[in-house]
Amino acid sequence: MTEQVAGGDGTVGWVLGSLTELHRQGREPVPPVAVIPLGTGNDLSRSFGWVSFSFTLNFEFPDFILRS
Repeated sequence: MTEQVAGGDGTVGWVLGSLTELHRQGREPVPPVAVIPLGTGNDLSRSFGWVSFSFTLNFEFPDFILRS
C-alpha cells in the first residue's frame, strides 16, 4: 500500500507528521508516500528541486460578474 498525498505544503506536512507519529508508536509498517504537489506556493517541491508546472488559464469572467 502506498499513500498518495495531493496538496500543498500543509497537507503534505500533516500526512508526514501523522505517519511519523505512527512510527514513534511502533505501529508498523509505515507505508511509503507519493507526493503530488498541488499547493499554491509549492515551497516543498521547489526545496526538493522537483519540476514546477505552470499554466495559464484562458478564461474571461462574464460582464455581470465584473460589474458586481
